[in-house]
Amino acid sequence: MSETTASTRPNRRLRFHHKLGIAVGTIGLLAAGCSSDKDTNSATNTNAAPTGSVAVNNTASGSEILLRFNDLDQKADADISVYPGTGNTDADKTAIAGRDFPPDATVVAECRETGRLVVSHPENGDEDRESDQWVRIRFIPGVTMYATMTYADIVPPASLEQLPEC
Repeated sequence: MSETTASTRPNRRLRFHHKLGIAVGTIGLLAAGCSSDKDTNSATNTNAAPTGSVAVNNTASGSEILLRFNDLDQKADADISVYPGTGNTDADKTAIAGRDFPPDATVVAECRETGRLVVSHPENGDEDRESDQWVRIRFIPGVTMYATMTYADIVPPASLEQLPEC
């Protein structure tokens, strides 16, 4: 075997592993609902999520209203669940698996509606708070997600009343 052949083999393996790593990373980002597409007329807010949660990478234009998740000062940072609906059915009350948001993560708020009452848990260190107001958020295209206003706030200077009814 010549020296040229022997020295190119490791380079081929290195290129293969490099391409494999890029492919696996791209698939992972797509599976997490992220995209490499950039809107040139928008601001991006990125917050890293704890293990087992979604990574928040949300794009909002200057005219969109943002919702910020709020853990109500729990002693341990607790992720906040989102739901497929706002009613009292079992389906609406079942959190969307793997779609928990870390405290202070922001997402685009699309509209608001009145739904089931959600009460915080002061016995667990939560601020005493309750609300029957829900906000549909934009995060993953084609997936309907609602956040309860018990564990979220509208980012000032906007207000909940500025959102249209769903």
